[in-house]
Amino acid sequence: MLVIDEDNGSECCVRHAFSKRKRFEDAVCDLKRREGTCWGNIGYWSTKGDCSGHKLADRIGSWGAKRGIEAVVWTALESNFQERKEKNFTVENAIQHLKGLSPMGKLEAKEYIWRAIFPVGWKGHVDMLGHWASHSV
Repeated sequence: MLVIDEDNGSECCVRHAFSKRKRFEDAVCDLKRREGTCWGNIGYWSTKGDCSGHKLADRIGSWGAKRGIEAVVWTALESNFQERKEKNFTVENAIQHLKGLSPMGKLEAKEYIWRAIFPVGWKGHVDMLGHWASHSV
């Protein structure tokens, strides 16, 4: 998984998985279906010149090419935090949001954080989110 937040993110190690699909197009369709989203929210890049035109396609493609990966497919969602919470995204505001979730929402968020963030490290944010995840629900 490669998570990029141009405004609030920081460079870090990332997780990724290899598709069992032989055709690049099938991997793109699989991700679109799994995420339950539209084509506009799927980014892709390949060494054969296929590119979604996403603003970070070249950067993500370079990441893949350096690792000998022929194609990269990602969920290219824009942040909706400002729209939904009427606050700028900050780690502190994210923690406040997490604290306000229902018990089931907290469990789902905690699982996501442990699976996605902690194995790769998210620099200074790990301590704050880790404290929340360790003391919630």
